[in-house]
Amino acid sequence: TALVADTGVHRLYQARDAERRLVAVKTLHESRASDPEERAMLAHEAWLGLRLTERYTGQLKNGLKGAPADDPGFVRVHEVAGASALYSVFDWHGGRTLEQMLDAPGATPAPVTEVVLVAMQLVRALGRLHRFGVIHRDIKPGNLHRGDDGR
Repeated sequence: TALVADTGVHRLYQARDAERRLVAVKTLHESRASDPEERAMLAHEAWLGLRLTERYTGQLKNGLKGAPADDPGFVRVHEVAGASALYSVFDWHGGRTLEQMLDAPGATPAPVTEVVLVAMQLVRALGRLHRFGVIHRDIKPGNLHRGDDGR
């Protein structure tokens, strides 16, 4: 439905899946599409995302502590059968990045209580990734997303 971001390495699109639900599609920018290292990194990211989605979904189904259904900071990766190109499909989560919020005209500093709450959500999400053996390595305002739901 729309190009959401173009970093020069990746492109992120909003799209609709076969059931007409909004999803995010991440692919390589055409200038990087033939780079074997970039292709390997995107494939590895998709593999990790699928692994995390499987583990997280399994925890939810088994009612295990540490994976409540409303746990913020987790976006599922969808398996793509018979893909004709290299891309990943994620849950769509409307909202803006911290970078977009800070750069918005007339942006004002958030109250300390809100900053602390958001920092705690971030730390919980990163902690969950670490428990699953994943180190993000690119935490920055452009990669911190706050959804329309406030998470």
